[in-house]
Amino acid sequence: MKWNILVFLLAAGFLVACGGEGSKKKSTKSGNESDYTISKEQLEKDTAFVKELMEKAKAAKAAGKVPFENEHWVLSHFVIDGKKMNPSGITLDANFKGGRLDGNSGCNNYFAAYSADTLQQNITVRGLAGTEKQCKGSIAGQERRFQRILKSANKYVYDDKELRIISDQGELNFVKANK
Repeated sequence: MKWNILVFLLAAGFLVACGGEGSKKKSTKSGNESDYTISKEQLEKDTAFVKELMEKAKAAKAAGKVPFENEHWVLSHFVIDGKKMNPSGITLDANFKGGRLDGNSGCNNYFAAYSADTLQQNITVRGLAGTEKQCKGSIAGQERRFQRILKSANKYVYDDKELRIISDQGELNFVKANK
């Protein structure tokens, strides 16, 4: 119920704020120009947009499906302080399924719980833990960066082939891979 109300209020605010490109001012007999009208075409466009937005929100909530679940994701690169860094000599990966996240962070296997808000594209990772092999040199550093970003993740950007996990510590850029 909260979702429907939120989406409705956002959509109504959008319609009021935009007024449509085909908006025209209408003077009243008293000369007050604070009244506005909107063309029938623009009203139909805006109404269709709002309906589509509400249907998407309703479907996402009903499905409860996170779009990047049940895929194998391999890290293509990190972004830290605006600098792109490729993982060297190791494979870092992630698997998301039903609120559980696991994979390999370069040297160690890891696991955690996660939740994702598909409407806002927010993600939260909790309880990150893993094996405790002794990693050496740059591998250990890459693993620490990877885990630090994952622990503080708060946003994601997804398309069918790429997944970006974003935090205040940096960004993890994954590509879809075959299992």
